[in-house]
Amino acid sequence: MQALLIQSPRVDFAKFLQTCEKLLPHRPAALSDASPRRLSELERWLSCLAGFRATDDIESDVARHAMLSVLIWAPHDQLREFVELCGLPHITTHTVNFAFSAAVVSGTLYHWQRLTVDRPHLQPLVDDIHAQFKLAGVPL
Repeated sequence: MQALLIQSPRVDFAKFLQTCEKLLPHRPAALSDASPRRLSELERWLSCLAGFRATDDIESDVARHAMLSVLIWAPHDQLREFVELCGLPHITTHTVNFAFSAAVVSGTLYHWQRLTVDRPHLQPLVDDIHAQFKLAGVPL
């Protein structure tokens, strides 16, 4: 079983920040601009969303605004079980290795952060997904 992060948000920061500068009394990018390290695009987007919201808007969860897709390949039964358990939108297909299937599974960062599977034999796949996110600078 393996997973590969294939899609994460692409943000037009120039349009977003230029428009916000005209509309808002504050700079959504203030936190990300002040970061001592280089942020991934997703980290910067989440930081800007957090800076965008009104301080009393406690209900908003910025992680619900970032969509991520993962390409997964695994034995048929394990992949079927995984996509059924995770409940995220997916598209599956056969592979050239007849023992395996492949799927593109998509969800918001909010859903990926809360992904748990109560099956020890699927935990390596979840660990691989989280490792892919970590490599890409996706906050978990």
